[in-house]
Amino acid sequence: MALLDGDAAAAQAAATSARSAAGAAVGDYLLGRAALTAQRWTDAAQSLAESIKADARPSAYVALAEAEAGRGRYAEATAACDKALALVPDHPRALIERARIAAASGAPPAVLAEAIAGLDKVATEASSQAPKRGVGPLEVALAALARAEVEHARGDDAAARRALERATASAGDDLRVSDGVIALHLALGDEARAVELAQRAAKTWPKSPGPRVALAAAALAGGDAAKALEALGKAGDLTDRPFALALRGRAHLAAGELDDAAKDLDAALAKSPDDEAALLARAEVDLARGDAKAAAARLASRAGAPAASGGLLVTYAAALRASGAREQAKPILEKLAGAGGTLAGRAWLERARLARDESDLAGARAAYAKAVEALPRGQAGAPWIDARLEGAVLSIDLGEVATGKEQLDRLVADAPGDGRVLVEAARAHTLLGDLAASKDLLDKAEAAPTAPRWKVARERGRLAIRKRDVTQAVESLERAASLAPDDGETRLLLIDANILGKDDTAARRGLGDVLARFKGRPEAALAGGRVAYYFSKDSEARTDFQQARDALVKAKAPARAVADATYWLGRVRYDDNPDEARKLLVEATTLDPTLADAYVFLGLIDVDKNAPGSAVTWFQKATTLDPENIDTWFDLGQAAVAAKQPLIAKTAYTEYLHRAPNGDNAADARAALKKL
Repeated sequence: MALLDGDAAAAQAAATSARSAAGAAVGDYLLGRAALTAQRWTDAAQSLAESIKADARPSAYVALAEAEAGRGRYAEATAACDKALALVPDHPRALIERARIAAASGAPPAVLAEAIAGLDKVATEASSQAPKRGVGPLEVALAALARAEVEHARGDDAAARRALERATASAGDDLRVSDGVIALHLALGDEARAVELAQRAAKTWPKSPGPRVALAAAALAGGDAAKALEALGKAGDLTDRPFALALRGRAHLAAGELDDAAKDLDAALAKSPDDEAALLARAEVDLARGDAKAAAARLASRAGAPAASGGLLVTYAAALRASGAREQAKPILEKLAGAGGTLAGRAWLERARLARDESDLAGARAAYAKAVEALPRGQAGAPWIDARLEGAVLSIDLGEVATGKEQLDRLVADAPGDGRVLVEAARAHTLLGDLAASKDLLDKAEAAPTAPRWKVARERGRLAIRKRDVTQAVESLERAASLAPDDGETRLLLIDANILGKDDTAARRGLGDVLARFKGRPEAALAGGRVAYYFSKDSEARTDFQQARDALVKAKAPARAVADATYWLGRVRYDDNPDEARKLLVEATTLDPTLADAYVFLGLIDVDKNAPGSAVTWFQKATTLDPENIDTWFDLGQAAVAAKQPLIAKTAYTEYLHRAPNGDNAADARAALKKL
């Protein structure tokens, strides 16, 4: 009764008494079942192994398989099922558990097909007039759940949902079915349904930690690490529950609380050293700390085992890639990409990252597309979101900012609470001149725990530069630089902000910081060129910008990076060689159509060349991208008058006066409007 109620403590007490009365075979089996209810996988495995020593029964082997799978030892779990099947061929619970193990372990298609065949045998037995192998309502529910899990692993989510509906209808009768149904709803991205079922389960089994842990898992899957931690806080003492400890560690990881994550995950692994989910999360902590070699070392021994799961191999390959061992990662990812389903999607995501590391941007884009296609939809904070987010960022880096913005806007709709998405969407809106939308997105990102604090600060700084708010820009960018000192873009933006504010000392100080931190890299040359140009050292600036551009081209850097260097090189040539400057500026805007200042200089060049019509086009692009640049509105008005485009001139002068009624050119703008 205690097991049915999900009361692990009462079950353990009763099992201890039973062991004294009925012996090791029964007592240890019941102790193992009690430990399974509490998700103490190692304790369960030990008790069940002792039970089998006393009496090798199929039910004990099946329970042992469940324990081994719970701690990620899939080869051992499969072996336990095989022993049950050797004792009783086609044993229904053994076939069901074997199928669930195949789904959980990322087994290849042939093994998944074999699992389906086994489940078909269970279904046939269940439909017979007089089932001979103990196929009752519970086995039917578990078989439906197992089929749903296998179909999901095969990438057929439509079939998985059909089977899951059948399992869900029976989930209220058994805690194991309920836990599995909730977990699969999460895997399919049905967070709301998972929460509903977990809340119902918490009422049905009030003494079981499972439903509350499931609520935490649902919150984490939905990208709400804070809510996950809150739910786990209500699940009681987690000290002896390694699964729940590991989940709390993952929640801390998602919240960016790396020390707390490591503490919980280390505690979980101390109690259940073979818990693969905890091991993988601990490796992800290493990766988040920038220690890819530690992550790879942590996984190496298990990755080399013949029965290593696909999930472990993907994470191991990610660690190898991040540590620079890309050639070792490639064959692993190539093999996994052909596995199909979610596992293939994760492999394609890592292949995309690897291609990007190697500056194969076209290959990265194709791999991101395959990852998005293969990964399960609708999971906030999950690989599907990661693939879409990184693909959109790649579009921006390739100079396709409008495309990237559209991708990010759709992603915001799908994952409105994902701070990483919000901050990248804000950047895209700033680059395209939609400053109000950018501010709104940044305000939302500020409240999202998953938003990188340094990126929020950097993008607030970028937005402040566009608004000509120097004080806010410097404050935000200094904060960003303190949080992420190795981000070169932040350092260059900070120099831009100080130059905008005409703070000579701060500009020189910023240059010194960049030269010390980025010695010999393009960032150092770009910083040196900016400051040299500011101090009218054009020859020195030109040398720096040429050096930066050459290095970026050689490295096959993304278009926006090359465009920045090309723009500055064109700008520094404006005074001594306008024709060369124009050529470079056109090239820069081709690479990155959001370079507002490049359009300004193109307009000025064409005004000087007595081509006002062309100048109007350039100035219009500049004002669209950088509407707070008031001088460009006046320049647009002047060019439009010369091009005999009075409507454009009126609009431009009016906008100038609206933004700067007492500006340096206000009197001339009013006089021009009277003439128009």
